[in-house]
Amino acid sequence: MSFIRTLIGTCIKHKQQYSYLLIQLCRREVIGRYRGSFMGVLWSFFAPLLMLFIYTFVFSVVFKARWNIEQAGTADFAINLFVGILLHSLLAECLNRSTSLIQENVNYIKRVVFPLPLIPLSIVGASTFHFAVGLSVLMVACLIFYGGIPVTALLLPFLLLPFLFFISGLAFFLSAIGVYIRDTVQVMPMVSTVLLFMAPVFYPMDVLPEDMRAWLYLNPLTYPLIESRNVLLYGGIPDWFQWSMYLCASVVSLFMGYWVFRRLRVGFADVV
Repeated sequence: MSFIRTLIGTCIKHKQQYSYLLIQLCRREVIGRYRGSFMGVLWSFFAPLLMLFIYTFVFSVVFKARWNIEQAGTADFAINLFVGILLHSLLAECLNRSTSLIQENVNYIKRVVFPLPLIPLSIVGASTFHFAVGLSVLMVACLIFYGGIPVTALLLPFLLLPFLFFISGLAFFLSAIGVYIRDTVQVMPMVSTVLLFMAPVFYPMDVLPEDMRAWLYLNPLTYPLIESRNVLLYGGIPDWFQWSMYLCASVVSLFMGYWVFRRLRVGFADVV
């Protein structure tokens, strides 16, 4: 596992320099996404709200979907749904953007001394920023409709840490594979849609037959979604054993994704 020692050693040696570069790359991703638009970064605030209103109307008004909680109404459905939309958007943005990252940053690929792993991580950072904006909207909604936020909400960063590790591994893998297999650009939007509907975003797990529920945990979105609702809305404590198992799987995903990226990056300059 020499590549792991190389990764850790390099990060420690150049911690301050890499941190500054990563922040600047994330900032460029966020600003560049809205460059030239009238509302600018405010779109990161209004876009999830618009999708929330549409999904809430379709599923809670048209299809009469409800969560299995007492006196559940449209507001309860919308808030539960919003948690799912935020987490899925975080995952989907990384999936969809990572596949063409290297092609969009050819100028960095030609620079031998540039730390290429920061490019996939910048997408994770920019996506996390958009998630944080949406999360602030969710907190305001909880204050309005529920009158407060459970203290267990403080556990959310620890809860989402494995999810970010997993996404980072995917970003490494997809950005490297996307250089050689251009079809991934077309495939990933379909994959992200499948992940959306094969996770309990629009419905509670209880509506599924018991023998089908375990299959949903193969979706990387399912565990963080269920536990995020638990700590943010219901004041529950996460199952730390499941969290540790998810953390181990996410760390494996991170290192495997980086290993693939490290092995394939030697040919980036020739292909792009």
